[in-house]
Amino acid sequence: MNQVQTAINSAIAEVDRLRQTLRRNNAKQVKLAEERAIAKSTALSWFNTHRQVISASLGDENLPEIDQLCNLILRCTC
Repeated sequence: MNQVQTAINSAIAEVDRLRQTLRRNNAKQVKLAEERAIAKSTALSWFNTHRQVISASLGDENLPEIDQLCNLILRCTC
């Protein structure tokens, strides 16, 4: 598997873990500090690790929707 595929698979796996974590609590709002920390970590991982690798191969024009969603997660975890 090449580096781009690995980055994509890792990003997807991290989001899946976040979704599973958030599903455990049926509340509509994330209140637990641990859950917020996992959400923040997932978004930061996108910007600090995965995005750079994927952008180098696919270009920035393919990533604005993901960037917006990760920015929303970051804003909501502060």
